[in-house]
Amino acid sequence: MSSRVISRRGHRCQLPSDGEEWDYIIVGGGAAGCLIANRLIRHNMAKNASISKGCPPSVKILLLEAGDAAYSSEAVKVPYFLQKLTGTSGDWAFRSNDILPPFSQNLDEKASSTSSSEGKGRNGVYLIRGKGLGGSTCTNVSLYLRGAAVDFDKSWKETYGLDRWGSKDVLPYFQKHERHATRSESKFHSTSGEWDVQTAAYRNSFSQVFLDACKEKGSPLNTDFNNWSRSQVGHGAFDLSQHKGRRVTAASAFLDAILEAPNFVCCVGTPVQRLLFDKEGNAVVGVEYRTTNAARTSLQTAHLRSGGEVILTSGAIHTPQLLLVSGIGPKVELEKHGIPVLIDLPGVGRNLQDHPSVIYSAEASKAAQGKGLTSAIHPRGNNSKIKFMVKLRWLVLGKGPLTSVYVDHGAFYNTKQCQPRPDEESKKKMVSKEESFADLQVRFAPIKVPTPSGNDTLRTLRTIHNFKDGFTFQLIAIRPHCRGAVTLRSASMSDKPCIQLNLTHDARDMDTLRAGLQMAREYVTTTTAFKPVYGREVFPGKN
Repeated sequence: MSSRVISRRGHRCQLPSDGEEWDYIIVGGGAAGCLIANRLIRHNMAKNASISKGCPPSVKILLLEAGDAAYSSEAVKVPYFLQKLTGTSGDWAFRSNDILPPFSQNLDEKASSTSSSEGKGRNGVYLIRGKGLGGSTCTNVSLYLRGAAVDFDKSWKETYGLDRWGSKDVLPYFQKHERHATRSESKFHSTSGEWDVQTAAYRNSFSQVFLDACKEKGSPLNTDFNNWSRSQVGHGAFDLSQHKGRRVTAASAFLDAILEAPNFVCCVGTPVQRLLFDKEGNAVVGVEYRTTNAARTSLQTAHLRSGGEVILTSGAIHTPQLLLVSGIGPKVELEKHGIPVLIDLPGVGRNLQDHPSVIYSAEASKAAQGKGLTSAIHPRGNNSKIKFMVKLRWLVLGKGPLTSVYVDHGAFYNTKQCQPRPDEESKKKMVSKEESFADLQVRFAPIKVPTPSGNDTLRTLRTIHNFKDGFTFQLIAIRPHCRGAVTLRSASMSDKPCIQLNLTHDARDMDTLRAGLQMAREYVTTTTAFKPVYGREVFPGKN
């Protein structure tokens, strides 16, 4: 793609000159990059206004993004269309180096801790990562979840000694950016920020079945998963990053408002290749980035003014990769790729954390065919076409099944505290101690999946014809114990790094997922809610 400047009013259409100086250089236009650019611009505007009414902006800010600016396209705006984004130019399409068990393995059995370099199986986990302004807010399922208060109080504040990162410290910042259309102003929500949020409005009949089954099993209703005055444990509708049924991204929320600022330049198609250091190698003085125009590629630099900063907001994969190729990281790894060692920092790229997950999916009964999300949107199960009235309803009203992100409803449970009641009368019910925090997230989708991998499913859904209705539980270990790493494949940022997730390497995570699978099966096969709509199990299946 060609390198260009994104501007609403054309205040500057030329790319920065080679060696131009800036006060702030932001590397990466994802969620963090868009927010930081917005706050820097607004802070500078307020500062100048307080000094002199007519004072021109004094701080120059540059944002460099490797991808394009497609956040206003229909494929991004229509929540249901996220299947159209996977494997495209807007997706980095990473795949981890893990060797996983083949799909035919019985996931109910105890997982072994076999090294990823041993045995035969599938090659890696497909990782959808947004490439472009807005980053992964353009390609994810748009669930607006802050985590639980315990994540900030126990993990960040107590374990790591980050005194200013407790739940009471971070809550005002969540409230500052939130603009909730469904909930009123309260202790945990705001209606005056930039980031539009609404509670899932579309509810497929299978989703209602799921909620009824949760109630039947004794699960508490949770009307607000972001209410930190109570546990997340329970079932309900998720809050979504949407405005009138359209996806909200970090770019639409934070960048659009500042693109006309005369001291801000936002460039796309400009991947950063390395950090530049002073002669002593002690301080970053700029970056080197690649530009492409008329099939001609060249390298140029952006430098810092005195006291300036380079801010890395390239995500959990590209940020450590950029540090490594720039000479910051484990000495052994850098020398292996012929990279001069500036700082021997063993932790760079280590401690990578992601959420292991498994799928339980079932085909709907013959009587329930025609009631799922597939039939609600596509004529006769043809996933390449959209029903005319469904599309019209979304265009005019911002309502209907196209506002669905598949997993609009779900639940949180603590698998260690959920056990069958011993008395015969309530043997089929589950108890959940609300005071405990959840280790399992359940995302319910009123659609059958073609593969047991959630990310691979999105890539294949758009090409399937005559696809039958069904429903799926995505079961996620949300407090993982497994740890992975990002390492270099070469000394070039043009080559994707090696990503080792080790998702199956900790027995505690496997215990959580196994409990989730057992719970999903029990909900589907023993509740009166699911009985009329359950046909047969597809994944993981009897094998």
